[in-house]
Amino acid sequence: MIVFGFVVAKFGITLREFLFIQGRAVKESGVSLSIGVGFMVMGIFMALVAVIRYQITMHRIDANQFKPTNTIIIVLGGITALFGAILTIYLLLTAQTI
Repeated sequence: MIVFGFVVAKFGITLREFLFIQGRAVKESGVSLSIGVGFMVMGIFMALVAVIRYQITMHRIDANQFKPTNTIIIVLGGITALFGAILTIYLLLTAQTI
């Protein structure tokens, strides 16, 4: 997710430069940069949560008290789906401007 965010952010910058070279007017909104940074932050957050969950799960397995939890998976999956929906909407709205 971190790399995907980087690609989204860099794509907006690359597209702007490409259009500038062609001499076309560039309407800059900065949305791709914001979405890309959002994906990167989400990826970092998910990595940190994964490390914490791993430590908790290993401790519970060692203590024979393991009980699976679905809450964190549902929350992170929902947030990821939300970011994907935002990116999809952004791409649909900006596809007409190029």
